[in-house]
Amino acid sequence: MLYYNVLIFVLLSVISHSKADDLFEENLYYKLSYRGVLTSMIWADLADIKMTALSTDNKNIHQFELYLTTEHYNKAELFHPVRYIYRSTIDANQHKTLKIEEKDTGKNNSMDMLWLDWHNKTTHTFVQCKTNQPCYHLEKFKHLSFFDDDIMSLMYKDLGDTIDTKQVLDPLSLIYALRKNDFMPSDIMLKKIPLVVSDNIRMYFIEQSVEKFKFRKKIISGLKFKFYSPEKKDKFYYIWLSDDKNRIPLRISMETPLGQLKISLMDI
Repeated sequence: MLYYNVLIFVLLSVISHSKADDLFEENLYYKLSYRGVLTSMIWADLADIKMTALSTDNKNIHQFELYLTTEHYNKAELFHPVRYIYRSTIDANQHKTLKIEEKDTGKNNSMDMLWLDWHNKTTHTFVQCKTNQPCYHLEKFKHLSFFDDDIMSLMYKDLGDTIDTKQVLDPLSLIYALRKNDFMPSDIMLKKIPLVVSDNIRMYFIEQSVEKFKFRKKIISGLKFKFYSPEKKDKFYYIWLSDDKNRIPLRISMETPLGQLKISLMDI
């Protein structure tokens, strides 16, 4: 799961009060690249990524989905084939994440879900039933759904963190929050937010600035966001948004012990 947690966090205040309707049906396509000791310090493309905002029957409930696949990259397929879906469900009125679903039909063949129980102020973890384990389903969770009714393939694991804040976001919904918030482009801003990554809720700082950088052989101006946790001040994550009304995520990057990961916009 550490592999996925790194990728998802790279793909990263509160949700703004602006409407998100204009984001629905939008598909953003990216390429994941890596440079480091595993590629002799040469950039190598590893996977395709698609980010989508999904519409729901309830206008106050929004869903955001990320799909990562290595199917078009031979070396990545040989090393670790991935068909990974991450879906975030949020309450737009209360500005908080309700549920996170993850499913990989690649080499890992795994499923899990994190439910944020705002009534009892705690999180609940569900994992995939193993063939050699009895699978018990609890009646109190029968109202939850998981992708195409795959909830029956999950079993309840345990309680997670206590929710002691009014709002918590996950990395994917945070991207859309950054796009909809009315930041002042000329200011350097610092905000502290609670973010749930895997089954842990931690505080993260966000610094914003305006920066010119090279994108598709052109020098453009973008909004740059820097993320870091007070617990790990030497680890930074970056995201660049277009400096216009659309605020399209253009690039996302981070440093890892084995090298650098970069996610670049390819198409809309």
